[in-house]
Amino acid sequence: MFLSGAISLSLYNPLVKRVHSDEPTGVMAYWVILFGALWLLFFTLPLLGTINWQNTSFQLNGSLLYLALFTTLMSFFLLQFGTVKIGPTKVAAYGFLNPIFVLALTLLLEMSEFSSSFFQVLFWSS
Repeated sequence: MFLSGAISLSLYNPLVKRVHSDEPTGVMAYWVILFGALWLLFFTLPLLGTINWQNTSFQLNGSLLYLALFTTLMSFFLLQFGTVKIGPTKVAAYGFLNPIFVLALTLLLEMSEFSSSFFQVLFWSS
């Protein structure tokens, strides 16, 4: 599964550059995210009935909302915007800098590991 995801992502950037026809990046991102969400819903639909939705915590729902809005929508929008503006090769090269940013964040916050308590303190402390 990981290998197919990596191959798909490596093909995605050049294909965006090739099939882009001057529509706004937001529109392009919207349609790709929408169809991706529909495929995800299709494959997970049989499992959705097994989840006890009444017992999910506010923190879980907040975490999912954060992941959906910032790490998915914003990074996907920026990926498409960058691919159209600076090209797929440079975008892929910048993508390889992610581990360096994670290392810098880890050193800056003096953490030895990422844990759920870190995210609880960061996002849900009063």
